[in-house]
Amino acid sequence: MIDIQAKYENEKHEKELQKVKLSQVESELKTLRAERALQTSEMRFRALIENGTNIIYIIDDKLNPTYASPAAYHALGYEENEKWDKDIISLLHPDDLPPIMHKMKIVMKNPGVPIQGQIRLPHKNGGYIWAEGTATNLFHVDGANGIVCNLRDITERKQAEAAIKELNESLERKIAERTSELKEANKGLESFSYSVSHDLRTPLRVINGYSGLLFKKYGENMNEEAVEFIKAIRENANHMGHLIDDLLNLSRLGRQEMSKTSVNMNDIVSEAVSELRAEDATGTKAEIVIKDIKETMADAGLIKQAWLNIISNAIKYSKKKSRPRIEIGSMEKENNIIYYVKDNGAGFDMAHSDKLFGPFQRLHDKTEFEGTGVGLAIVHQIIIKHGGRIWAEGKVDKGATFYFTLTD
Repeated sequence: MIDIQAKYENEKHEKELQKVKLSQVESELKTLRAERALQTSEMRFRALIENGTNIIYIIDDKLNPTYASPAAYHALGYEENEKWDKDIISLLHPDDLPPIMHKMKIVMKNPGVPIQGQIRLPHKNGGYIWAEGTATNLFHVDGANGIVCNLRDITERKQAEAAIKELNESLERKIAERTSELKEANKGLESFSYSVSHDLRTPLRVINGYSGLLFKKYGENMNEEAVEFIKAIRENANHMGHLIDDLLNLSRLGRQEMSKTSVNMNDIVSEAVSELRAEDATGTKAEIVIKDIKETMADAGLIKQAWLNIISNAIKYSKKKSRPRIEIGSMEKENNIIYYVKDNGAGFDMAHSDKLFGPFQRLHDKTEFEGTGVGLAIVHQIIIKHGGRIWAEGKVDKGATFYFTLTD
């Protein structure tokens, strides 16, 4: 009985020893697996670092590099097998040293927090490359035990930015030069305007005055041809006066400041039509239909002048029709308001439409229709000044329609 008990105790002890050995083996296997996983992870990490394009440094507590990735060597023009013993001071451009050292103090005080920045690194062949990235305090992480700097080369971007900056500075200089030239040109234009308004008007008044006196005093004794000569002189002097007025109005437009307000276009057009009817001594027979016209933001004075010129143009070129008709209105297209003046008058050949808005460009002989050829040029300048555009459609003897917008 005692032998059986002893045998049982021995077997029990053997089983416990086997369990302990098995536990030891499992623990060793677990450790081996962890080491294998760590080695695999390290190999993967090393492969990524050594074959990547990022510039990576690990810096110790004295701010000296303890590791540099292959890309760090290549970016600065070095081979990996070259001796390379740069310290933190030699890795910094002198101008970058104060701000970078300040950032490093922030890095040291904030473990695990990436701090962004830019830095210039010295290239082997002289000069510097630009790099941008982060520095992270990883002294508390085994395997890093330092400040990890992860950077990328941004030299090309910096060169492009410098080129753009230089271009902008060059453009600003040219703009300043052109502005100065424009001011001088405006002074010259103002001088010309003064000369036109005073020096040219005086001889015109003399011509008109003396030709009128000549006709009044000697008209009864003049033959028909002489009377025609006097009339031609006075008509051309008056035409010259109107031309001077139009030239002055055109020159003033470029210098006139705009004051945009909400404009009731119906009121503006009604006022323009009333003024034109009052000015027409013979009284225009045109039927003028004013549709509902959208209000807008514009310079009230300038836009009224534009309406006056366009409507006056429509009245003039439709007056030879037996039943002249003019329609004024607006429409919306693609979220834009288009204003129009349509007449059934003389019209024009679309092949010459490019001449409509040029100063002194006339599509009809002045013996057919009076005018200086400046009215539509003034309208064009007003519309352009508002940031819009103007165009026209027409057909000979079938009328014309002028369209304009105040935004493009």
